[in-house]
Amino acid sequence: MTTFVDAIVEVVQTVGNTPVHLVGHSMGTLVCQLLAARESQLVKSLTLFGPILEPSDSARQRLKDRARVARQDGMLGIADEVSASLSSTSKTANPLAAPFVRESHLRQGADAFARSCEALADAKAADLRLLNCPTLLVTGDEDAVASPEMARAIAEKVRGARVKVLDHCGHWTPFERPRDCARLLLEHLKAQDGR
Repeated sequence: MTTFVDAIVEVVQTVGNTPVHLVGHSMGTLVCQLLAARESQLVKSLTLFGPILEPSDSARQRLKDRARVARQDGMLGIADEVSASLSSTSKTANPLAAPFVRESHLRQGADAFARSCEALADAKAADLRLLNCPTLLVTGDEDAVASPEMARAIAEKVRGARVKVLDHCGHWTPFERPRDCARLLLEHLKAQDGR
């Protein structure tokens, strides 16, 4: 995860070295948390969709197993499994969400996907007490990866953090409920910019 954080810090410093709004989904939320804890002066706000914590020991093993499967069998089975994690309502109300999530995984190289699984398996939690920027956490009520309880556990450690739980939504919040996510993100950003 340190490599991801270092890369983002370099980009921020290159484009102006002023505080930025960070937005992440799933594994990206852990990267955002780590960056905000380490480089708080560079972060104006956080918006975290499907926010996660450091994986448990059993989750670490599942991630390592998934990396092995990707390398051995390719991405087809993983893409089918991941697209099945959308809520049943999303599959019906937003029929493009599941094919999009599936296709986005099929188009990833198996080794690159495996390396991202291994990076997440080795991830360490950010010290959430160091986060001192406005933080919005958005998850789905049917999210088995980043449950509402996990989002609330993160919010309890981040001063002033807000949690929004979307009904009938799984882990792929930006794809399952794009309008709601866009609205929540814009409201959060406008509140920080005083608009």
